[in-house]
Amino acid sequence: MPPRLKPWMTWLMAGLALAGLGILYGRIALRPGLGSLADDGVSYLLMAACWSPWSAPDPALAAACLDERYPPLFPLLLALTGGAEDARLAHAVSILGPLLALPLLYRLARGALSPLSALLCAALFALSPLVWSHLRHVISEHLFLPLLLLTLLAWEREPAAPRFRLAVALPLAGLLFTRSLGLAVALALALDHGRRRRASGEPLAPGSATLWLPLLLSLAWSAAHPPGGAEMPSYGQEWLGVWHQATTATTEPPAPSDATGATSGVFQGQALVEAWPGVLIAYWRHETEPAFLLAAGFGLLALGGLGMRLRQGRPDGTVVLITLALLSVWPAPGQMPRFLYGLAPLLLFHGMVGLEGLGALLRLPDRPRRWLTLGLVGTLLLLAANGAHFMSRRAAFSSSPPGMDYAQNADFLRLPDLDEARRVAADQERLRLDLEELARSVPPGEAVLSAAPNYVAWVARRRAFSLAPLTRPEELTRRLQATGARWIYLSRYHPRFTRREFNGLAPLPWVERVARPVWVSLHPETGEPSGVLLRVNDP
Repeated sequence: MPPRLKPWMTWLMAGLALAGLGILYGRIALRPGLGSLADDGVSYLLMAACWSPWSAPDPALAAACLDERYPPLFPLLLALTGGAEDARLAHAVSILGPLLALPLLYRLARGALSPLSALLCAALFALSPLVWSHLRHVISEHLFLPLLLLTLLAWEREPAAPRFRLAVALPLAGLLFTRSLGLAVALALALDHGRRRRASGEPLAPGSATLWLPLLLSLAWSAAHPPGGAEMPSYGQEWLGVWHQATTATTEPPAPSDATGATSGVFQGQALVEAWPGVLIAYWRHETEPAFLLAAGFGLLALGGLGMRLRQGRPDGTVVLITLALLSVWPAPGQMPRFLYGLAPLLLFHGMVGLEGLGALLRLPDRPRRWLTLGLVGTLLLLAANGAHFMSRRAAFSSSPPGMDYAQNADFLRLPDLDEARRVAADQERLRLDLEELARSVPPGEAVLSAAPNYVAWVARRRAFSLAPLTRPEELTRRLQATGARWIYLSRYHPRFTRREFNGLAPLPWVERVARPVWVSLHPETGEPSGVLLRVNDP
């Protein structure tokens, strides 16, 4: 048997490994601008700019911040670290999340797995293409990762001592103030507390304040910051309208019965299945490739491991089950990879639990069981490392049109088909160039109607109001009167709803009744309009 390493040597090696991984992450993430317009990053940076102690916010940003409705912890962290003033600092704060999650994942896995399996589980997460593809996104999932694992670890160790109650309440409050999906964790812990009470025959200490105080604080924040500001239409209405357009390619807004939970669940279930292989492999051409089949097989092991953890009454299993149930009715199939990113540590952990369970079911001796684990997970690690290398090479891509930088775009890194990657990156780059031109065309202090008002505020630094939802032309006139906006910007591309069927120029015939075009940006390949800025006609 080889000699065991001394504790200080173990800590040193772990620290060096994290430092090296941090350097690799930084080479991907640390860029001067936003890595993507197709995420929540603009909203978080708007909130951070309003709360920043380092500079006074632009009036357009301060006004737009009132319409943001995201939980406050991540943007507050960005504000305190200067992320609103320098995007590189925002990216640096973001990549700390997956780095901090690694030792916590190892510690959680070590409670159920052998040291080798726990180490391999952490390595799979470190090299996961899903992690690498999100490094340039300024999103709250980065902070959610370590808080989720810390909460579960603290709960597993939680006795009646008040200091341990605080150790659970603080990260749980952090979860709830980072992402709304923290509610799934709170519910899972509440169910586990009930199970503990039934098993012991008496109430346990952590059940009341430890769980309910963070939840009440989170609900108080939500009540004080309802969806949308005074000038913004209902978030649910806006989502419903765009969801209908994206899935039916029509321009007429739907009745509420048109988008049912069952339909949403079908879309989301399919999106979930399609997104899973991306946790382990960066790309595949068809579903019969060995790499895809291996990833799918590990997914089946993860389902088995989830079942084992649920049978054992472990809260991590309940968290995953509740979260997947919530995602099955959340109408955003294009965002499924991002949602899975927040669950990736637990999914990989459950995959390793399922793998060890398979070895036990086959009654394999220790040595063959270790070789089975090393063989399967070692192959997955090679595939994941290949994906990381693929994204690193994409990050060095330099053949972009004048004024554009495809390699800056996070989606350009993850899409294997180069033509598709160029198209997606070019869509976002054209929107950015449009908004920069809008800033030169619209005088400071004047307001703009747009389908993406927060993007107008962040990029162009102009006060913007929401254009959606519109069901009749006369509603546009009333909207202009209510907001005082004298400009309207339409773009075929919407940064948050990227299905090709979506056409943000559809309301143009209505808009041209009350406004005249100032400039039109054209798609360089098709020559069709991609963006239009219009000036409202004088009364």
